[in-house]
Amino acid sequence: MSLKETLESVDDENKIINCKVLDGEITKHFKIFKSHLQVKAKDKGSLVKWTIEYQKVNEDVPNPDAYLEFAVNVTKDIESHHLKA
Repeated sequence: MSLKETLESVDDENKIINCKVLDGEITKHFKIFKSHLQVKAKDKGSLVKWTIEYQKVNEDVPNPDAYLEFAVNVTKDIESHHLKA
């Protein structure tokens, strides 16, 4: 699956990035699909919080759980890469 998204805003102070999907297969299922990524310092590392904001095109569309799972996997891959460095 591929999609096109835009960076809506970056809040450096609070370490938040907000993105919005513009095009792609996902737009067949969701009228609105936005992701919000926030990183907070925690102990000797960081805590990453992903939030997805969406509006289904109809009630038959399942919740976007797979997209949250994808976000978690991306975060784990980044963490793994940083731990090796």
